[in-house]
Amino acid sequence: TRRFYARYLGWMAAVCVAWWVAPNAALLAFLGTSAWHFGQSDVVLWQPKRHARSASLAWGSLLLAFILGQHTEELGQILAPLSIHAPSLSALAAHSDALSTGLWAAWLVLVAALAAARQWPGLLAAAALACTAGMPLLPAFASYFIFHHSVSGWAHLRAGTGWSHLKLWRKGAPFTAGALIFLATGVHWAAEEPVAFAGTFFAALSAISIPHILAAHRFIRLSHPSA
Repeated sequence: TRRFYARYLGWMAAVCVAWWVAPNAALLAFLGTSAWHFGQSDVVLWQPKRHARSASLAWGSLLLAFILGQHTEELGQILAPLSIHAPSLSALAAHSDALSTGLWAAWLVLVAALAAARQWPGLLAAAALACTAGMPLLPAFASYFIFHHSVSGWAHLRAGTGWSHLKLWRKGAPFTAGALIFLATGVHWAAEEPVAFAGTFFAALSAISIPHILAAHRFIRLSHPSA
């Protein structure tokens, strides 16, 4: 509807302004909402019997910390053009081996808990997360998003709308085309100006993602009120 698109574009504009006037706050908002969204979209599909919200936040936080914590140096390079003041990031980068060990320990605890609960979808998500450790930061995010998170999102859309795969594909085709154009533009820009590209692309991605996260939260709550 027009109201939905107007609200979505309004949120995008607000995020862009936030990056301009308060980049640290914009970063925290993006990371916090992303952690919640990644966790919520997965955990409700695992169908935990209780504590769904705390489990969502815990899983999303670990997921985000795992990907970013394995790539602190690259993250610093991406954030530098955005005027982000994050002295703690330099400290983390200086102790990257200890940080990586801690993240892998947390991952192992999670895997043990999921295995004990026989949460096979959760174990699949944990395996997908582990695969990102050896990749550069942007490909790590992209691979998790494309090969795992998008599958969870598709499952939510199917459950919430009752539409067939074909109908969902037809309805989503214009948005898919827009996403491909966005990514193709980013790839071209990255080849031309890799330093300037990373930070701006990160901010643009957040401007698209935060409205999506808010809309997805409302959509998921329609079929999973406890989420």
